[in-house]
Amino acid sequence: MSATASNELWSVFDARRVKAPELKGLDAVANSAVGWVKNRRRMLAHYKKQVERIEAMEKEVHELGSTRFAEEVQKCRDIARLNRMEDPALERSMALVREAALRAVGMRPFAVQLMGALCMIGGNIAEMATGEGKTLTASLAASVWAWFGRPVHVLTVNDYLVERDAHEMGPVYKQLGLRVGTVIHETSPDERIDQYRRDVVYVTSKELVADFLRDQIMLGNLRTGTQTGVGLLMSGQNLAQRLMVQMRQTFESRGYSLADFEHDGQLGASGSERVPIHLSSGTNEVVGLCDNNCSDMDLELIDASGKIVASDLEKDDFPIVDGQGGDYSLLVKMVKCNTATCSYELRVWNK
Repeated sequence: MSATASNELWSVFDARRVKAPELKGLDAVANSAVGWVKNRRRMLAHYKKQVERIEAMEKEVHELGSTRFAEEVQKCRDIARLNRMEDPALERSMALVREAALRAVGMRPFAVQLMGALCMIGGNIAEMATGEGKTLTASLAASVWAWFGRPVHVLTVNDYLVERDAHEMGPVYKQLGLRVGTVIHETSPDERIDQYRRDVVYVTSKELVADFLRDQIMLGNLRTGTQTGVGLLMSGQNLAQRLMVQMRQTFESRGYSLADFEHDGQLGASGSERVPIHLSSGTNEVVGLCDNNCSDMDLELIDASGKIVASDLEKDDFPIVDGQGGDYSLLVKMVKCNTATCSYELRVWNK
């Protein structure tokens, strides 16, 4: 490819990507000062101390039964979704991820691999020599990042390594409650959509860039508004997920347990949907949350005779409560939606 053609391609790519706002004045000075401090921290010593603390937890984590181990993994996932993954929680998470690798594929990550994973989780670049176990190291970092609910892509150089690494590390991700996907040259467009929805996706840089450019061509002039809307919707969904995690912690502290019911849906402005629901005996609290694009959503619990027995008139009010079990329908009304559709989630807590 000639230099002119390469420059033309880059200009198209650069014009279509979402860029961070340019900092000016005091913002630029403050950002530069923070970067200067970060770049001069003694990171290696910090990672070594973290690994020492992770090593100290190894015996206790190794002795956890399968059920208890799954509960500990869920706790760390909840912490990640709430963006509270500070050093103690991160070290606990790494101890669990290390044990998951041992249980799933019989590979115990060494200290240097834990350091490499911690480095990448911190947003830094880790350089590792041949034979130090980059495949396993990448899976450790990818697992923790995926717990945050963000798309994670592991890039490699060819299709063979994509399939090999995803196959070898797949049991580790499964042990940690994650789904792994692969995208290679032969993957069809419909399959690519499904694979890119997985928690962790193995793909070559060539395929990833090609898919990005194909998406830009298909979107055409709609790209800016559409992708911004998609980005806001994704952030709104992540907010709803974090609120659900907080709700779960609140209810569990009050002696409630999550009922065997969940419903996720989408509605446009002024849209409504009836959802069949069976409530067990005891106190039931129905929780409804919608994304940031929804400014008002109503819930009504209706019995078999059509009578409204409970309602939640505002999105942020307390959940609707019913003290009797039985078959009901839940009427979801999207009063105000600032985009074409808004996503919502329904859960039931019982005690």
